[in-house]
Amino acid sequence: MIVFTCGGTGGHISPAITIANALGVPYTFIGGNRLEKTMLTDHPFIEIASSRQNVLLVLKGFFQSFNYLLRHRPKAVFSTGGYVTFPVCIAAALLFIPIVLLEQNSIPGKTNRFIAFFAKQIFTAYPIKHFHPDKTILAGNPVPVIPKSPDRNKFNWIIMGGSQGAKAMNTLVLSSLAALQDLDLQIIWLTGTTHYPILCESLKMFATHETPPFENATVYQSGKHHIILCPFHPDVPSLLPPMGLSISRAGAMSIAELIAAEIPTLYIPYPFAAENHQLYNAAYVQRLGGGLTMAESEWSPSIFAQRIHSILNNYEHYQEGLWKMNRQRAMDVIISELHRQGLCDAHCQ
Repeated sequence: MIVFTCGGTGGHISPAITIANALGVPYTFIGGNRLEKTMLTDHPFIEIASSRQNVLLVLKGFFQSFNYLLRHRPKAVFSTGGYVTFPVCIAAALLFIPIVLLEQNSIPGKTNRFIAFFAKQIFTAYPIKHFHPDKTILAGNPVPVIPKSPDRNKFNWIIMGGSQGAKAMNTLVLSSLAALQDLDLQIIWLTGTTHYPILCESLKMFATHETPPFENATVYQSGKHHIILCPFHPDVPSLLPPMGLSISRAGAMSIAELIAAEIPTLYIPYPFAAENHQLYNAAYVQRLGGGLTMAESEWSPSIFAQRIHSILNNYEHYQEGLWKMNRQRAMDVIISELHRQGLCDAHCQ
């Protein structure tokens, strides 16, 4: 059995689910009472006390983790991030249970930086100097395989601000679309639940009576732009095969999905992410030819249109860059290494 520990955000939880499903061995998740409690309802899950600052809750979580790991003695504890993983991994270290880390971002979080000292194996999605090189492998972020669609068109766009949305990004994109009225665009726009009513109000004069393709969506026609506005979609990868271009925040898992789907992207990093890691995530993809980056601080409709046209006019270049980035599947690397180290038995898929 392998124990996975993760919590707090979908970017921590989703890759853990992907890995657990791919391994084909018994597993259990240990987490807190945040988003993981909702996302892991279909998986074996142990809830422990957790807190970023309350020492008593952290101690309680440690003893809960220690007792579970002592009784079940898993082959490994696989941590994908979040402060709830700290007591679990410390308990594993004291019980001499191998610890495996996945760091999804270009700059590791404080918890992973500390746990890295005890880890047997560390997988990263970006080149990172913070970890010991002898136990670090650049693997990428694991996501499900996303098939290519014959309906792909570079004028099919998806705009993604993350599950919570991105108010500033949504506002900026809305103000800039008029500069692209020469393009016949089919747009799916995932606004986030908070900002969805605001955008609906801004676009109400362009509303149509068209039946939307999925629940809680509305359809608009603004000039040549056909826009499907949706607060949130539970299965974003299912939307990606026909998409030819994306405008997105630069969270680690959003980038991983867009690379897996080989979609050239204009990344707009969230400027208040911890240690500005989204900027570094996006800069790495740009350097490898997978898209372009645009900071909120430099935004103007003309610059936005210029970056978009740069992608469209050099579309084959970005497709080639993404193809090269997508050749090595993270999941294959992770399973192969776990098997080599004896942390995953012959049942691994």
